[in-house]
Amino acid sequence: MTQTDILVTRLFDDLINKNVVIFMLFTFVIIAGLYWLMKQINLKLMLSTQRYFSHSNVNKQSINVKTKKTNNFDTSATCQSRFLKEGRTTLYNIEEFNVFTYLYDWQLDNSAIVNFSGIVIQLEEIVNFLKQEMLLKDICQKILNQKIIEKTARERGIFVTPEEIKLKTKRLNKPLNINAWLEEQMITVNDLEAGIRSHLLAQKVARYLFDQDVESFFERYRSIFDQFILYQIVVDYEKIAKKIFYDIREKKISFFEAAYLYDIDEKRRYRCGYEGQLSLASLQLDLAAVILKAPVGEIIGPFKTEHGYHLLMVEKFIPEQLTSQKRQEILEILFNEWLARELKYMLHISYWIRINASKL
Repeated sequence: MTQTDILVTRLFDDLINKNVVIFMLFTFVIIAGLYWLMKQINLKLMLSTQRYFSHSNVNKQSINVKTKKTNNFDTSATCQSRFLKEGRTTLYNIEEFNVFTYLYDWQLDNSAIVNFSGIVIQLEEIVNFLKQEMLLKDICQKILNQKIIEKTARERGIFVTPEEIKLKTKRLNKPLNINAWLEEQMITVNDLEAGIRSHLLAQKVARYLFDQDVESFFERYRSIFDQFILYQIVVDYEKIAKKIFYDIREKKISFFEAAYLYDIDEKRRYRCGYEGQLSLASLQLDLAAVILKAPVGEIIGPFKTEHGYHLLMVEKFIPEQLTSQKRQEILEILFNEWLARELKYMLHISYWIRINASKL
């Protein structure tokens, strides 16, 4: 045995012989210290090296955002989250991202200003105005959505070429004096092209992720997209609505005459109850549920909503076709749902990291 081993052995023997309580206390301190050390190592491993989002291309000389010290720690993690969607499980790797402070924690450097036609406006004033108008949350969500799109594009090798940006720029309805227009909008050519790039990148990511799902989505929810020509009468009282219903059924009066005489909406009266060519998606849920089961040409109702008592007549159903415009609409629906899920998950992880960091 080495001299160190002998000393340690004598120390433990002395502790045991002299006082069992002291030995137990000494053992507890060692175990507690090791437990604390393991917690620190574990947290450092979770908050390690890679960044979830790239830094935005904001000019740091014009905007200087300061956050509380608790949110300035180096946050990095490799987390895995499974989302169950339509019977299949998709695995997402979530790497490190910068934790956003709560909005009321933001502090802007007073040197950060916007020059509006020679009038200086502090960025803090802009942020305060956005808060007062209830717009700051929407702006922040759009910024985070753009970060999600950028990250997804990098991971999947999706990019926008300079030629695509130039082609899109040429197709814009630009004013004759482009420089004067840019100055009026307080942007540069680079800002304009950056906005075009972001728009094109979002379109490419949407097509990459969901282009193959458009047809199946359309077939599954075809009834939502089908069009129909609707006529409607709305009155204030149920007794009047029932009288009109029976008069029309007994052919004492036509639906169009009744709409012209009794509808509470003046514009619809002059159209003899014509509501337009609509889809189920454009109607309130209670109305859509009734119309979905309605036979063509028959009067339906009366039933009550917040607007009054309704009598409906579907003149014609028009089956929808999967046109290029409808394809784009469905693509936007799927893409926006995906963005909402990704944003919700990102904010959940951000909250989890803040909570764990506050325990340090």
